Amino acid sequence: MLKNKKFLFVAAFFAFSLLLVACGGGDDNGYDNGDDNGYENGEEGTSVGVSGYNDHITIAIGANPASRDPHGQNDTPSSQIHRHVFERLVEQDYYLNINPGLAESWEQIDERTWEFNIRQGVTFHDGTPLTASDVAFTMTRAAGSSHVAPFLGMIDPDTINVVDDYTVQIGTEYPFAPFLAHLAHPAAGIISEYHVGDTPTDETTPEQLVGSGPYIITAFMSDDHLVLERWDDFSGEAPNMRVIDLRIMPDTAARLAALETGAVDMIMAPAPADVDRILNDANFYTATTQSLGFEYMGMNFDHPYLGIPEVRQAINYALDIATIVDVATEGTANPISSFIPSNVFGYHPGISLRTQNIDRAQELMDEAGVEGFTFEIMTNQGNVARAASAEIIQHQLGAIGIDVTIITVEWAAYLATLDASDFDAFMGGWGVVTGDADYALFPLFHSAYHPASNRVRMASDYLDALLESARVSVDEAERISLYAEIQEYLYEAAPFVMLSNNNLFVPMLTNVRNFVIMPHQGHYWGDIYFAD
Repeated sequence: MLKNKKFLFVAAFFAFSLLLVACGGGDDNGYDNGDDNGYENGEEGTSVGVSGYNDHITIAIGANPASRDPHGQNDTPSSQIHRHVFERLVEQDYYLNINPGLAESWEQIDERTWEFNIRQGVTFHDGTPLTASDVAFTMTRAAGSSHVAPFLGMIDPDTINVVDDYTVQIGTEYPFAPFLAHLAHPAAGIISEYHVGDTPTDETTPEQLVGSGPYIITAFMSDDHLVLERWDDFSGEAPNMRVIDLRIMPDTAARLAALETGAVDMIMAPAPADVDRILNDANFYTATTQSLGFEYMGMNFDHPYLGIPEVRQAINYALDIATIVDVATEGTANPISSFIPSNVFGYHPGISLRTQNIDRAQELMDEAGVEGFTFEIMTNQGNVARAASAEIIQHQLGAIGIDVTIITVEWAAYLATLDASDFDAFMGGWGVVTGDADYALFPLFHSAYHPASNRVRMASDYLDALLESARVSVDEAERISLYAEIQEYLYEAAPFVMLSNNNLFVPMLTNVRNFVIMPHQGHYWGDIYFAD
């Protein structure tokens, strides 16, 4: 087990840089992997991948992308595809610094308005030029999508102004300090206004999703594979990989077996129980970093008992979180005490991990007038850590008379059930993609964003006001103070059982070079090459 293994984390406060107003940026849009978080680059060789070609990488992933529309869903598999097919106005590097993307420069006109100068000579995959009009269309559409409005809904469509073919102004409804970081999200990828309708849909065809990114989707068979092929007219630096062949394997054992037998070059999300063996296998290299995400159990406030604050607190007190995390993740993750990880701006170190206290849990149940009840926990197929966590929670809650049933569904059904709020409780995860507390807290707990991201149906005028104040403030110290207050409030309200801040592990064959592991899982596979 890895319970005592030290991981090299990114700097705890790198997200502070997101608050700076940028004009342009540096030339380094990535991170040169070394001992910190990736593979030390060697001399470029001519070796080939498992496909037999030196420009074709095969990667096993754990789930289908839920939507090929960047505004159609916000799950990790979908976002990783969007990262390759569409370009954004700005990009983030490993440290979450903001760098130029489609916008070669920008400036903040006033506290609510930004002006972007679009790089000329960029064309969409159909050969038509990308202009400021496409940017305006994309931002208007994104702001109206229920799936991505929680982190792009601050855009005010009425303030979007196309100054000329390559200059666009984008306004927000209120001052919003981490706006640039939100524009680096895969959901902010620019699409051609001539090919996609106004309403995002999971049924959108690849032909409608015309981007300007380095790759095009050339094949997709649900539950089997998705193929990205290099677009040779890409206006940016041409990627090394001609083909990125994604094999969809929900079963973690199957993914690892595929790597061990040489059927794939790389796998995503190995099972925690396999990590120690993988790290000690000379046939693999494993890139690691602290993630920007966390795992939790969410409780539906509309449930007759889970909607009672004392009951939710009792559930938290009845659980031994440290043991759950250690056992379920095989020591590969760390218990999390607050509602955002320690490497996110706004983290509140003053909240301690709640320790198991059965007596206090029973007192809270008595205060609520609840002797015991039954509820279901939903989890998704292929995530062994979530399944194991649910089983331990099921066992430990028996001590206070709560009977738990676990239901496991495949990924698409899991997301659909969350969208419909048709659950009692669920095992979930959230990645703080921007590195800012707003992204962690506003979408999950503001009452305006049910069911898109406020899955538990939490509704508090007091909390809404705090979240809104923290969102509009441009004073760093004030934001930190507000987020501390918010996290203290959430600790008492207990909408979640907070479980862990995970470490990311990406195993690959030893001839894979130049892979950049991103803490928000927005990995880019195009720059990989094979070497001797």
